[in-house]
Amino acid sequence: MTIKKANVQEKYTVITNKAAQNPSLSLEARGLLLMMSSKPNDWIFHKTQIMSECSIGKDKLSRVFKELESQGHLCITQSFDEQGRFKSNDYFLFTDSDDNPAFLPLTDLPLTDLPLTDKPLTVNPPLQKKDLLLKKDITNICQQIADAYNAKFPELANVMKVTPKRKSHVNALVKDFGKSHNLGDIKEWGGLFDYIAESDFLMGRSSSWRCDFDFIINKNNMLKILEGKYENDTGT
Repeated sequence: MTIKKANVQEKYTVITNKAAQNPSLSLEARGLLLMMSSKPNDWIFHKTQIMSECSIGKDKLSRVFKELESQGHLCITQSFDEQGRFKSNDYFLFTDSDDNPAFLPLTDLPLTDLPLTDKPLTVNPPLQKKDLLLKKDITNICQQIADAYNAKFPELANVMKVTPKRKSHVNALVKDFGKSHNLGDIKEWGGLFDYIAESDFLMGRSSSWRCDFDFIINKNNMLKILEGKYENDTGT
């Protein structure tokens, strides 16, 4: 089991007031979130390490993890070997739960149990920049999509900044279309961008108008893209 975290500043740590003042998080959960957020970039945690550093046991760590998961600060992804057999659970840490595109408000459904084991834990190598378009790193999915868009479409309006509004649109797309089209995976966006590049209408080859990033991440427009409504007219 590994826990990966997003980039933070080196000399200080900032967490949102929402996280610091969240009444649904115990003081222990807020403290653990702060401690984990303060670690260097690309830090990979292990449960045994956390228990040792924080002087807590398995049961308490499991309870605190459930709190952080329920409030969107932890997200579980499963990895499988080449034969499709389950290999491990990976946990992604979000200092700000708004950065977690997979987060939905807590419901009455039971939380996934996080099993703890005394077995040694394998250290995964840090992600390299060249791997970002190949791996599902949902910590930076919004920025990855914008970077992929800029690289694919130099002739379209460039995305200078992933604003909160844009991030909200992307997160909504991941939630609404995640199951049917896996929009939490950057590889899926690569396929969508290939489709857009072939569309004369979207690329402005049939008129003076052409799409941009904000058009693509609009929910209604994305539905039309997924349904193939912008395919070229073959004249048949």
